[in-house]
Amino acid sequence: MSTTDFEVELILHNIEKCGLYEATEQGSRQIVHKSDVPKCLGIEELLIEVEQWAIASGQPLANTCPDIIPDEKKIYCYNITKLQDTFLAAFWVALPRGRAGVSTLPGNRPVKGEIPKNPRGNLDVHDIPGFMAYFLFLPKLNRLATVQLWFKGFGKPYVSTPKLKSYLEAYMNGHSLYRCKDGGFSEKKSSDPTQVLNASLVSKVDWNRRYGDSELDTVKKYASDIYKVTYQIKQPDLIPKTANRQLWQAKESVAGYMNHSGDFDKKRQIRMVVPVAGMLKSEVEELEQNFEQFTKEQAFNVGFQISGHGREYWLSGSYSKEGDTINLKTQKGNREFPDQDAFHKELLSRFGSFLRSS
Repeated sequence: MSTTDFEVELILHNIEKCGLYEATEQGSRQIVHKSDVPKCLGIEELLIEVEQWAIASGQPLANTCPDIIPDEKKIYCYNITKLQDTFLAAFWVALPRGRAGVSTLPGNRPVKGEIPKNPRGNLDVHDIPGFMAYFLFLPKLNRLATVQLWFKGFGKPYVSTPKLKSYLEAYMNGHSLYRCKDGGFSEKKSSDPTQVLNASLVSKVDWNRRYGDSELDTVKKYASDIYKVTYQIKQPDLIPKTANRQLWQAKESVAGYMNHSGDFDKKRQIRMVVPVAGMLKSEVEELEQNFEQFTKEQAFNVGFQISGHGREYWLSGSYSKEGDTINLKTQKGNREFPDQDAFHKELLSRFGSFLRSS
C-alpha cells in the first residue's frame, strides 16, 4: 500500500444538542424542554445506529441517505470507524451530474472498502459523483471536528456540516430504532415498542464552532476603532437576504461584477475593501452570526483592521482549528483517498491534544 502527503485542517465544534428530546406542544409548535440531556439516542448511540443501518446492513450506497432529504442536500454514509472513544465518519457528498473532474461511487451496491473512481467519459446510470467529507466525533466531550483533507496546491474541500446535520435529524425522524410504527417515538427500541411517551420526542442536532482565542473579542472591544473592513466573498449565491446589511451589499456588488464579466473565473474569490469610520459592536456580532450560518459552506470571510493594531483580524481566525501536512496510507487504485483506519489512527496521534484541549 503506497503513501501520499496530504494537507489536513481540523475545526472544533461544541455539540450543543444531539438526540431525541422530550417536548411539550403549544398550539402547532413543539417546544423542546430546557434540559440539555436527550431522552435517548445521544451522540454515540446515534452513530452506532447509523453505522448498523447504512453499513453493517449491506445497503447499496444510494439507500444510505434518508429519503426525505432533497437532492441538493444528499450525502451518503460511506464508513464509520471507532477508535478509543472517538468515531470517524466518512460521508460521500453528492454533486450534480455533469461536473467534470469529480470522483464517483456506485449507488447500486454496498461500497464499504470500495475505491472511488475518476471516470472518463459518460457516467454509468448508477454512479453518484461527489467528494468525501470526514467528521471526527468525541461523544464524551460533546465535540465534533470537521476534517478537511486535500493535496497541497489544490483547494480545500467544502465543509459540509449543514448537510451532516440534516442527515442525522432525518435519520432520527425516519429510521431510528426508537421510531414506532404509529409514527411516534418509543422510550424503548422497536423490538419492544410497548411504552409510548405521553410527551412527544423531537430530534435535535446543533453545534457551534469552538473559539480558539480572543481575536473576535478584540474586534468587538475596539469596534469603534475599526477603519477598514475586507469582505472576502467565496460563494455569493450562498449568502441570503437575511445577512447583515453590509455583507449583503458586498455580496450584491460582487455578484453583479461576476455576472457582467463574461470571462471571469467563477471559482475565484473576490476581496472588497471598504473604509469605515468605526463599527457598532452589534454589527460585528451580526457578521459573526452570519459567518456561523453561511460559512459552513465556505460562503465568505471578513477581516477587520483596527487603528493602532499592526494586524488584520479575520472571522475565520477566531475559531479553534489546527492543521498540518501528514503522510497517509492510500487505498490501492486511487491515491486521493486514504485508508480510513490508518487515517483515524493518525488523526488521534497527531491532533489528540488539540481535540481534547480545554
